[in-house]
Amino acid sequence: MKWNKPITTKQEYEKALKRLSTIFDANPDSPEGMEAELLVTLVEKYEKEHYPIALPEPITAVKEAMEMKGLKDKDLIQAIGSKTTVSLVLNRKRALTIDKSETSESF
Repeated sequence: MKWNKPITTKQEYEKALKRLSTIFDANPDSPEGMEAELLVTLVEKYEKEHYPIALPEPITAVKEAMEMKGLKDKDLIQAIGSKTTVSLVLNRKRALTIDKSETSESF
């Protein structure tokens, strides 16, 4: 199949995935590499439209990030405030708010 239009059906999507798996490691400057780049873009667009992924609940996301990074509650004090505030936020007894004026990651 020539990839000159968006992927609109599940059959096209599956063909695109199959072809992409064949040419994925191609040199980016080769015709196959350029085709792979196009297919990635088309597949991503199709997946966003047909298989959307909802954002996780914020506290759940924070807890998962803490677990992945090996952080403890006390490690959030610098970012959130006191030990009590961290506990209240993580136990959903106080709202998690973000200061939009701060742009750097705290943890």
